[in-house]
Amino acid sequence: MNRKMIAVLLALGLILPSLVKAQEEVDLDMDVPELPDFSMQDSELQMEMEELPEGDHKTFTITTDEDISTVRPEDIYKSNGTFFKVAGVNAKGAKGGKFFVERYRGEAEAGLRLNRVSGEGPLTIQARHTVLDRFRSGGVVMYPIAFLLLTVIIVTIQCAIRYRKSLHCHPRFVEECRQAIGSGNLNQFQEISLKQKGLLAQACRAIMINFSKSTLEDCESRSKASAGRAIDRLRFPLRLLNFISVVAPLLGLLGTVVGMITCFDSLGEQAASASKAALMASGIKVALLTTAFGLIVAVPALFIYFAFNSKLSGVIADCEQAAEEFLHMIGNLLRHASPAIVPLQAAPQPAGVAIPQPLQPIQQPQPVPSMTQQAAQPVQPQAAPIQPVQPLQPQPIPAVGQPAVQPVQQQAAPVQPQPPATPPVYVTPPAPADGGGEVRP
Repeated sequence: MNRKMIAVLLALGLILPSLVKAQEEVDLDMDVPELPDFSMQDSELQMEMEELPEGDHKTFTITTDEDISTVRPEDIYKSNGTFFKVAGVNAKGAKGGKFFVERYRGEAEAGLRLNRVSGEGPLTIQARHTVLDRFRSGGVVMYPIAFLLLTVIIVTIQCAIRYRKSLHCHPRFVEECRQAIGSGNLNQFQEISLKQKGLLAQACRAIMINFSKSTLEDCESRSKASAGRAIDRLRFPLRLLNFISVVAPLLGLLGTVVGMITCFDSLGEQAASASKAALMASGIKVALLTTAFGLIVAVPALFIYFAFNSKLSGVIADCEQAAEEFLHMIGNLLRHASPAIVPLQAAPQPAGVAIPQPLQPIQQPQPVPSMTQQAAQPVQPQAAPIQPVQPLQPQPIPAVGQPAVQPVQQQAAPVQPQPPATPPVYVTPPAPADGGGEVRP
């Protein structure tokens, strides 16, 4: 009995290890699935390659983060129903790299997933497209859009430099001009404006041109005209940004339409339905890239336009307020007192700026009294002029026997003939009734 038990145990000891080993082999076979064999000997792939037209050998750059250390030139991969051949490897390793493929059979673009058909590389490669790759896939219309993007960048930098408030309406410049006008020294105000650059300084220089021969209204009109020309030049970059924000989406739409037309033209030459679907999907994706890039350029340009337009409007408002304040101060100065004119020394002349003529003293007109005021004034008595007293001349003493007083010889006046005297007329009154009375001549 003991011998039988020992024999059974020995048999089990010999059988159990073999059973466990067999079970492990079965488990391993179940855990590791069998991968399809994409080899050139596959008849289906061979027939598919023969049905596709020969490629144009266009080169595509494949960038991936997977291990491509085993990729070799002449390896063939399939993507979007098109076969690609590895043309060269730029960088490869366990952490990914970059290699180049050329279109060997078919007309579609290289997608994000490539399956190996032949060679020693990985069975599947997950590609990663960069911005440069998408730009190259967009076609010829992408280059004008790229030029517009470069223009937006340059105009943005220029606007950030030119639309500074410290350049056009510096607080120190405004305070110096205010002090010069307040002290009545307009020549100093002119000299300060000649040394400064910007919108407000140009308006101040326009005020002082032919100042001695101009009225306050003339100075104001010259200032507004000069400031208007300067503002028109300042707004040119903003108009350019507005133009780009309108044109860029239209260029993108044009590229999309052209890409769709090309896609449908190429579909008419394909026979296999599967190849048509893959080619159509690839063509639509490439065509929409131009619209996407056009919007990428237009949307930031529109935001930049509104931002700098608001900033320039604030600068213009500050300059207009300061110029109106200067004109008001100059008007008060002309109405109340003559400014103390200081001889203007030669100041450095900025390019393209005319130096105003030297200032002349301003003569204040004498007020003319009205007739009411003249009537109300008291009449001052006019004194007779005083004649100077003539000194007395000494008279000679008369000799003895001569009269002290010389007789005055009078000249006889001519006798005027007198008219004959008229005899008197006597009137005899009537006699009284009683016969009495006295008759008088």
